[in-house]
Amino acid sequence: MLTLKGALTLDDYKLFNALHTKKTLRMISLSYFVLIFVIFAFTTFSLMEEALDVVIFTIFNVIFTSVATLLLFLLAKVLLRWKGIKEFNSDQLMKREHTYHFDENGITQMRGRSTNYYEWADTLKVQGNKRMFLIYLSKNKAIPLPERFFKSHMDMDSFKKIVSDNMDSKKVHFK
Repeated sequence: MLTLKGALTLDDYKLFNALHTKKTLRMISLSYFVLIFVIFAFTTFSLMEEALDVVIFTIFNVIFTSVATLLLFLLAKVLLRWKGIKEFNSDQLMKREHTYHFDENGITQMRGRSTNYYEWADTLKVQGNKRMFLIYLSKNKAIPLPERFFKSHMDMDSFKKIVSDNMDSKKVHFK
């Protein structure tokens, strides 16, 4: 059994929010790039008469679309960060200290007099990198575990082993 204890800080929540929204942000950016590229290509295609025109317009289209996508990406990142900060500041329970117990049966989360229990079968996926682990209970609900919750690398290794031993390997993604 492994026990972790800690309270999330604003920096922890910013990292969680960045990790949680990374895939969505990439998909939106890629979709936007393709959409703008196709629209711009169709609107300029009738103006092209020579092969050199096609090359020049294609290069210009790629540059224009890349800049537009970069601006959308940066705007979306700023908006998501701002939304995350507002969410963190409004959620007083998130800022309180939590205690987590991990064993072969599941996860026990305790905060004050409240206790939640999650079986491993109820866990959607677990992913992690060197800075934070995310235990997804649903597509949009996760338990963030920053590295500072772990007392040592041995605790991190124990956590990884408990998760790997009790969950389907397709649902576990550690970097």
